[in-house]
Amino acid sequence: MAAVCVKRGVCAVAAFLFLLLPLAGCGPVAKRQQDTVLDWYVNFSWFKAQWGQNHVTETVTRETGTRVLFSVPAGDEGETLTSMIQQNALPDLITVGWWSPQVSTLIEGGYVYPLNELAEQYAPDFLENAGEAQLEWYRQADGNVYGYPSFSVQPGREESEDVCSNIAFVVRRDLYEALGCPDMTTPEGFASALRQAAEQFPQVEGGPLIPFGVCDFNEYGNASLSDNLQDFLAIPQEKDGAAYDYTTDPDYITWLDTIRQLAADGTIKSDFFLDKRPQALDKIQQGRYFCLIYQWPDMEAPLKSIYAEKPERMYIAVDGPKNAAGDDHALSAVGMNGWTLTFISRDCADPEKAIRLLSYLVSEEGSNLVRYGLEGEDYVWQDGRAELIGQAAELFETDYPAYVQQIGANNTYWMMQSGSTSMPVEAVSQIREWAFPHTVNVSAYEVSFEPGSEAAAIDEQTRRLWGQTLPALLLAPTREEFDRILGEYVAQREQMGWDILMQARTEAYAQNNEKLARLAEPGEVDDEK
Repeated sequence: MAAVCVKRGVCAVAAFLFLLLPLAGCGPVAKRQQDTVLDWYVNFSWFKAQWGQNHVTETVTRETGTRVLFSVPAGDEGETLTSMIQQNALPDLITVGWWSPQVSTLIEGGYVYPLNELAEQYAPDFLENAGEAQLEWYRQADGNVYGYPSFSVQPGREESEDVCSNIAFVVRRDLYEALGCPDMTTPEGFASALRQAAEQFPQVEGGPLIPFGVCDFNEYGNASLSDNLQDFLAIPQEKDGAAYDYTTDPDYITWLDTIRQLAADGTIKSDFFLDKRPQALDKIQQGRYFCLIYQWPDMEAPLKSIYAEKPERMYIAVDGPKNAAGDDHALSAVGMNGWTLTFISRDCADPEKAIRLLSYLVSEEGSNLVRYGLEGEDYVWQDGRAELIGQAAELFETDYPAYVQQIGANNTYWMMQSGSTSMPVEAVSQIREWAFPHTVNVSAYEVSFEPGSEAAAIDEQTRRLWGQTLPALLLAPTREEFDRILGEYVAQREQMGWDILMQARTEAYAQNNEKLARLAEPGEVDDEK
């Protein structure tokens, strides 16, 4: 069995999906009764993991004397957390997306502890274990840090922390090669390749070929065709010191109209608009797609199955849509904001145990445990890289669900992790390597407006307007109708206060750039942390 190797980060190695923290293995009943149980709310309805038995969780409990009971929203994520705040019924720990409006409410309403104050009182090592740049980035005007991020990466450290964009343009290799490996970077080449694929391979794996796949459509549009396509076209978010609107960029409009034409002539079919994530992943595993713009970490499970069973049907990354100048892609990776923020609420039954738990999880020991498992039993270090061994290596490659259940590492405990989002998997190694040189840090442009502010209200309105406009543009039967819909969108957003929103974005970008400049100053943060 081939060893599984990954690059070793200094103190930050990450996971991406589930946190399970088990009770089993903690010893006799008397010992278990001494463990503190903390309720941890994760504000993502897809999070299904509960307390389980595995190497990682047993070790966390043993080292911290803490067990965790998880809860998730049963319905709308924002409404659930808002209701908890209003009822003053918050759990011990809270993990929420950094962009969520509830973040400001939690901090300004006094619902959460300053982590630095808890650390000074109970766990000084938290301030040593945590990333200094991350603490500074999230330090509030009162000097306190209330939430700690997952997957936060300082600009310029992407390579050292093994970070690449999670966005890729992938094609089914055998079909792509059968077509002669066409250039799909231009609108004409892209459209021609899709039409040829649909004509030459109308049926694949027992079903009709789906020439092009994207993420789910939702009330705000479609990530693949909005932010991701903007990145492939290297459209900047800022020009001449001012926020720039990609939705009216000429290159972007050309590509949207190309996709519209493919839908109008029947090349792109209803699956493109209707499939949700579960259906898309099933069809990826079946090999039904010719090409996709997708978040490749979400594809790991089906690609591992394809790699093991029918490697000739593997999906590989190739250069995708480009602007008219042919510029390289500029694909977003996580920046200083990271992905989520974790808080300790003022209702926490044992804030001392809570901050000690977080301190352990951000330590080098805890981070390595969360990502690799038990050193010496699940992995060893070889030339600065972690190499999975024994049962862990075998399960990781052959039975990943069993690996998660028994080992509990890699894509399991992501709440306090930094660096890369997962351990390299052979089935997606080519996609990862393709993404690295195209990856850019977008810390300056990650913006969330104050809840209740004018900018926040306009942002919400205009995002929802775009969510209605994008599918209408793609379903327009003619270019004339396309242009009419786009013109109406521009006029409606102007009435909503678009100029005010763009000015607010410009100011927010400037503030972020100032913060980044301070972090880059010698001595401002410890570059070795």
